[in-house]
Amino acid sequence: MKQKKNIKIDETNIDLETVVNNCVYSSKEKIVGEWFGKPLYSKTFYVSALSNTAGGTNYNHNIANVDKIWLDLSSSFLDKGGYEFSPLCFIHPELIANGFSINQYGSITVDGLTSTNFRINVGQDRSDWSAYITLKYTKTTD
Repeated sequence: MKQKKNIKIDETNIDLETVVNNCVYSSKEKIVGEWFGKPLYSKTFYVSALSNTAGGTNYNHNIANVDKIWLDLSSSFLDKGGYEFSPLCFIHPELIANGFSINQYGSITVDGLTSTNFRINVGQDRSDWSAYITLKYTKTTD
């Protein structure tokens, strides 16, 4: 049996395997830690092209037995091509300046997260943008 390696920081033992797992992103389900005594899972989705029309598009995340699920904003971002990246959510500056609705001026948001889906909303054609969406979740079977 493989022995776990721990380091001690400020009187707290840290499992090195957990630290390493939290730094690896995958389109496959991975256990990345613990959430109040339950295994914490992570899965990253790549959306190669966002919608070419304003509105929301639903994506099935295919995660079985979801208990709690949330968007990991620290590991989700938009790719505008080349070396241009934006965090989620991208709110167009005109929206902030003029107080218009979220779907005007090409803003991009993620919402509608359920036990089966998540939704990406765009305010205009963003088919030349892609997105990396990372979800963290627990399961009812654990």
